[in-house]
Amino acid sequence: MQRPRKIFIAFMGLALLYAFGPMADFATIEAGSFRDRSENEDGQAREDDEEIGTAAEVLIPSKILQRTYMRTHDNALGLTTVFVNAFGSTAIACPVTAGCTIRIEVSSQFWAIDPGTVARMQVLVNGSAAGVEPDSLVNVDSTSTGSWANVRTFQWMKAYVPYGNHSVQVQFQVSAGNAYAGYRMVTIEVFN
Repeated sequence: MQRPRKIFIAFMGLALLYAFGPMADFATIEAGSFRDRSENEDGQAREDDEEIGTAAEVLIPSKILQRTYMRTHDNALGLTTVFVNAFGSTAIACPVTAGCTIRIEVSSQFWAIDPGTVARMQVLVNGSAAGVEPDSLVNVDSTSTGSWANVRTFQWMKAYVPYGNHSVQVQFQVSAGNAYAGYRMVTIEVFN
């Protein structure tokens, strides 16, 4: 009885492969993934995203690492409500004609954040927030109000980056008042 079931499952898998092509060649994108984020400038997910069906997951399967770029800084960086570059702009290359997916990971110390405010990180690719997932602007720390630094880390992804040269910028700010960022590092990985 098990043998016909296994044959049926294998047959259905082949039928899906024939109908949709190899699954590793495209991303699985659920509803609402690339929605307009211009209204969401507060740096965090909205509680109503799930309720109205716009919550999303983006899956980019079977990618191969092509290149890695890293930068680090060891100075104190004063933060205000104006975005400041946490690192110099990083030039990256997508060496694959079919396009690339990039992953950006940032870790930084934060301290002296005014109570009731939040430190934020923002990632821009080619000067734009468009397509940076889960969101270009992210709240990362509201608790480091004293003189002792705490480290925060976040990761972003941007799919469908075309072949050629691109730039990645990482910026910090606070929602109000002042704060400091300290030791920090960015790692940018390019996948095909």
